[in-house]
Amino acid sequence: MRFSLRPPLWDCRPMCQALKLQGWPTGSFGGCLRFFCTGTALWLFAFVPNFFMKLLGILLLGLPHLIGAPQPHLHSSVAPAELAHAFIYACIYANAVFWLLLGGLLGFFHQKLA
Repeated sequence: MRFSLRPPLWDCRPMCQALKLQGWPTGSFGGCLRFFCTGTALWLFAFVPNFFMKLLGILLLGLPHLIGAPQPHLHSSVAPAELAHAFIYACIYANAVFWLLLGGLLGFFHQKLA
């Protein structure tokens, strides 16, 4: 393995077997489009005072969402349905505990430090 300080050439996301199986028709174009639109929109919000340019930033920020991700040809999974539902519920509960804990700690420390 060779060490290099040079950035990769226009590959905005790592290519893995799962992405190949999903059937991305455009290669890394979709990743570069998301990268370009998000960066340009944030730059327009932060550094350009013109209102119409901020509207353009909103459009650029929403463009990848309007185009959407490619859908797989076959919606199947090797995981059983019960396991998939258990994973969804575990994610929902973990997120709820995290945000409630974060909000409670924020309120506690805000009251202590204010």
